[in-house]
Amino acid sequence: MDRRTMVRNSATRKSSGGKIPTFICFADFITERKFALQFGMEVDEFRKWIDNDIRDIFLLDDIQMRHTDKEQISDSYRFGFAKDKGLPNAAYDVWGCAWTMDCMGQELRQSPISDIEAVYDYNYPDPNNPDIFYGIGDIGKAIHDEGYALFVGQYYSLFERAWAMTGYVDFLTYCYTDPEAVQFLLERITEYKVRIAQRICELGADLGHTGDDFGLQRGGVMSLEMFNKFFKPCYEKIWGVYRKNGIPVMHHSCGDCSMYIPDMIDAGLDMLHTVQQTSMDIRQLSLKFGKDLSFFASTDTVDILENGKPDDVRRNVDFTVEQLGKNNGLLLSMINIMPNAPFENVKAAIEQIKTYR
Repeated sequence: MDRRTMVRNSATRKSSGGKIPTFICFADFITERKFALQFGMEVDEFRKWIDNDIRDIFLLDDIQMRHTDKEQISDSYRFGFAKDKGLPNAAYDVWGCAWTMDCMGQELRQSPISDIEAVYDYNYPDPNNPDIFYGIGDIGKAIHDEGYALFVGQYYSLFERAWAMTGYVDFLTYCYTDPEAVQFLLERITEYKVRIAQRICELGADLGHTGDDFGLQRGGVMSLEMFNKFFKPCYEKIWGVYRKNGIPVMHHSCGDCSMYIPDMIDAGLDMLHTVQQTSMDIRQLSLKFGKDLSFFASTDTVDILENGKPDDVRRNVDFTVEQLGKNNGLLLSMINIMPNAPFENVKAAIEQIKTYR
């Protein structure tokens, strides 16, 4: 069975004959290169050895996701998606948000909107700009030609994009004090993301993707009422594009987002990405939602990978498969491996994960 079929099967809870697709990734390109060298390999050789069944790529407008890879971010600068406006070690994206260019992960430095009323006259970016997808078609074709599945990472979709533009606390405050302006802002972002989703479908992606962190370490960041009022209708529009094109939908959220899952399923979600085991009980997650939801599920990279022993790591991999693989809806992953994770633990995790492929 080919990899693309295995990945789609996992998202729609169909059997792949006992095989489980896998995906392993690191906190950033610098961390990946560090571990590649520890394994005695160059990055390209290391990636081939890990042999993920699905590959992710990022568009030129998502500079906060591309900045640690010099080749990728140079294209974003070249086509005007990353702009230097004098803020040290930072670049501005097409939404007007400034991001640190020399950090691990994503660090917002400056938001463009200080008064929510500005959303009505704001100059929003054009989703039809052909340069957003510069080179992406060739990369996607190469990934498919090599037999791998593909998704285009769409983090900072709605909630995170909106608060990045206004500031985190201010955005949540505006949801109460000026809901009409918040609704207007989210509608403009949704229009952009719907068009991007349409173009991603034309690219032939195997999974549709959105990303917003609605989970804290214990519980959700907002009330269910607020989620359903502002965000569920927007996701229905974006996810509807993928579903219309026969592409399963996955959504990324860190933390405990379990309170939103029933409504996310109702809105069209097929797969949760990624499952943070230190925040959610995967036994309960499987019991409550496993028949209706698949899991792009990470092993425990927060606690066990960093603080356990190799045998603890191996047992956690097995436990993840045992709990979340019951209904065929598992894409087994290890996500955001941090640079301080012990080498022997990372090695044990990768080797154990590869046994399920």
